[in-house]
Amino acid sequence: MVLQADFVGTRPLISFQHVWKKYPNGTEALRDITLTVPEGDFLFLVGPSGAGKSSLIRLLIREEKPTKGKIFVDGQELGRMKRRHLPYYRRKVGLVFQDFKLLPKLTVYENVAFALRVLGEAGSVIKARSTEALQTVGLADKLDKYPRELSGGEQQRVAIARAFSNSPKILFADEPTGNLDHATGQRIFELLHHLNADEGS
Repeated sequence: MVLQADFVGTRPLISFQHVWKKYPNGTEALRDITLTVPEGDFLFLVGPSGAGKSSLIRLLIREEKPTKGKIFVDGQELGRMKRRHLPYYRRKVGLVFQDFKLLPKLTVYENVAFALRVLGEAGSVIKARSTEALQTVGLADKLDKYPRELSGGEQQRVAIARAFSNSPKILFADEPTGNLDHATGQRIFELLHHLNADEGS
């Protein structure tokens, strides 16, 4: 199978060139994927469970390497990237997961601030970016709440705020609405589309 989306006249931000991913147990997750995504684009990957969507994201964040083929992100070939450069690369990337991955003993504000603290940002920057991110996703009135006090949709909005608080160039969402009802999931997609249009991620 070849998944192809080529755009003429725009700078490619992500490029897959005949990428294959086969696991040691023989499972073939990706077969001959060729895909070009221009800067600023908003792209959905859809398919049944086991189609390789999560494998593709793991390749993009360099948790794994392709069996064959090349992957370029922002001009860098991920397969050739040295391990010591990975933390710097991952600062360009925001991640949103299906199961939110919030820290249960931290408040909404602290969950977002923690991600920035790990990146070594100054206290004033952490406060400004965390507050702004939570305002953007409509949770400015829930800064002191804990994840257990939020609905599923609200927890996912915290996860989204955390993911884009450091102004990533790329935002990856791995089945971000998988644990949500249809109406809530639709609102999450609308929020992601808004962030793409306004923030450029």
